Amino acid sequence: MSLAVGVDLGGSTLRAALVDAQGDIVRAVRRPLGERSPEAVVDQLALLLGELAPPPGAPMAVGLAGSIRSHGGVVALAPNLGWRELPFGALLAARFGGARLVNDLGAITVGEAERGAGRGARDVVCVFVGTGVGMGAVVGGALLEGHGGLAAELGHAKVVEPEQGRLCGCGERGCLEAYVGGRHLPALLGEQLAAGVASDRFRADDPVLASVDAAVLEEAAAAGDPAALAVWRRAAELLGRALGTVIAVLSPRGLVLGGGVLRRAPHLRALVGERLQANGPRPQLAELVIRDSELGDDAGLVGAGLLAHRERR
Repeated sequence: MSLAVGVDLGGSTLRAALVDAQGDIVRAVRRPLGERSPEAVVDQLALLLGELAPPPGAPMAVGLAGSIRSHGGVVALAPNLGWRELPFGALLAARFGGARLVNDLGAITVGEAERGAGRGARDVVCVFVGTGVGMGAVVGGALLEGHGGLAAELGHAKVVEPEQGRLCGCGERGCLEAYVGGRHLPALLGEQLAAGVASDRFRADDPVLASVDAAVLEEAAAAGDPAALAVWRRAAELLGRALGTVIAVLSPRGLVLGGGVLRRAPHLRALVGERLQANGPRPQLAELVIRDSELGDDAGLVGAGLLAHRERR
């Protein structure tokens, strides 16, 4: 059996799996991510691979959240890890003999396109809203990487003029992620309260506001709380408009939506669908199939494994 190693390097967890050529996971292991320096991460990955025990010469691909210059193995920016312009691919090569480095949503998209919600389509866009906002695209059956491997960074498309925009984790202002990503939800709610939007549950001076997440906002929105509904409406409008532009440009057959925020907030998910229909081009929307992700946390492992198999070919 031909096996490859797929790795998912997250902000808090490191996972690895043996994946066969059809995209089935044969074995998977995981461990909490400790120290986040590049050298420490490589050491932790070595321990994880020791548990996984891949066959000698098994190809490997690593997906991580960030802007990846995949053709050169350079992490241009990974806010969750605090990395910028880091030649992580060279570290992997020195320790393991080589590995393909790819944006985590690129790996997830390959997994969902071939074994999940997008299977059967050669053109698939995958957008996940979690801590941040990530996107990947498969065009004509191949992962869209663009010049330098930096394509499909939807989360850092500017949806508000930078001069008036919110500060994003990437260091720039006005990015979509700053208005939709989970890490920004407490501040977004606080801004609505400071602007005078009423709320039955939240106060602008309440310290608990800092711990508000998608599930808490969804519960409040479902109960009709005006401030929570205002956050969801604003997020849905901006995300729906951005998705409409993506559909107009790429005209995919499948759109796969996922991530912790959308998964925990069905009201937001429904609003996003409505705003996409209002903002997207009619001809492309008529052919578009929209589905929620199917592979869950395994999507990135499956996709990375399949990409590793292709490196061997």
